[in-house]
Amino acid sequence: MPRAIAIEPPYVGNPELTLALDNANGDATVVLGLDFAADFAGTNMLGVDLHLAGSAQLVLLPPAPRFGQGAGNGRRSMVFSLPDKPALVGAALFGQRF
Repeated sequence: MPRAIAIEPPYVGNPELTLALDNANGDATVVLGLDFAADFAGTNMLGVDLHLAGSAQLVLLPPAPRFGQGAGNGRRSMVFSLPDKPALVGAALFGQRF
């Protein structure tokens, strides 16, 4: 079962927040979506159950290949910055991989 991991601490102002995916299918492409709102019931869009709300703050990180081969051997990490904005303190951030 694929699992998401926050390698670097998710503090406001972190210039190198690292999120990782482990135990996924290897040799496949992954897209990571992040949003400040969730759609817990899910909405089917183009055959994919989307559980992000699709708010104005939705961010889709560019497609990237997973490393490893075969089921359960894929992994990928992605680095991005978390802005130094006080309004983000205590905010929930939801993520989904595709």
